[in-house]
Amino acid sequence: MSAFIFIFLSLVYLGLLVSQDICNNLESVLMSVDILRGFEEQVSSACFLVQINSDVPQLAPVQLVLKALPIWYSAFLARDSKLILVGLLLSSFGDIFLESLIVIPNGDPNEDQLFIAGLASFLLAHLCYVFYNISTIPKFELRSFVLSAVPMNMYAAAFARLLLSRVKEQLRLPILVYSIVIASMGVTAFLKGNRHGIVGAAWFVLSDSVLSYNKFVSPVPYGKYVVMVTYYLAQFYIASSTLRKNTIHSKSD
Repeated sequence: MSAFIFIFLSLVYLGLLVSQDICNNLESVLMSVDILRGFEEQVSSACFLVQINSDVPQLAPVQLVLKALPIWYSAFLARDSKLILVGLLLSSFGDIFLESLIVIPNGDPNEDQLFIAGLASFLLAHLCYVFYNISTIPKFELRSFVLSAVPMNMYAAAFARLLLSRVKEQLRLPILVYSIVIASMGVTAFLKGNRHGIVGAAWFVLSDSVLSYNKFVSPVPYGKYVVMVTYYLAQFYIASSTLRKNTIHSKSD
């Protein structure tokens, strides 16, 4: 039942994103086809309900809440684990900071500050996940550490190098630190041995990679949908790792 509720809440927000794209494309079609121009007012009225941007900032809180609802529900599921609960709540703050970027114009002086605030929120969230994983590792195994740390750190280093060559100077240190922390989260999730935690960490690395590449390197087709689907999956699996006992290295969590 918890998975169905989470899927429903996630689809509500994803449906909003799809509706916004449909409205943007539909309004362009109406403007270009003479026979359809009479429907412009009706379409604009309907699209006002889903078009949350700098033109209708009064609707922005609706989108912020809808985006955060799946994360808040995940936090409810993980309420017995304080570190995961706090991490999920911090993630929702990060969502709010990053989503707030849609209601300010490009080039606004607050743009970088909002991005850094969002990055800091997720960094603290990942630290919570790291400490949770470390506190519940059943037994340290050097082989498992090498198998997880080497490829994860190689990937993080290569991707960070790609990003650092393309971002503003004031963003380089935050991005570097964030890369180190999320790599640590992936490694400690593997060492912990909980299958849900490992899958969640993998989805998170993929989500952040697509998000960063899309923002700083080159547009990714359907990037925002890929980011949100993988992000929601990551958080749900991380939350459910506090409930499931399916581990790779040990039967005791």
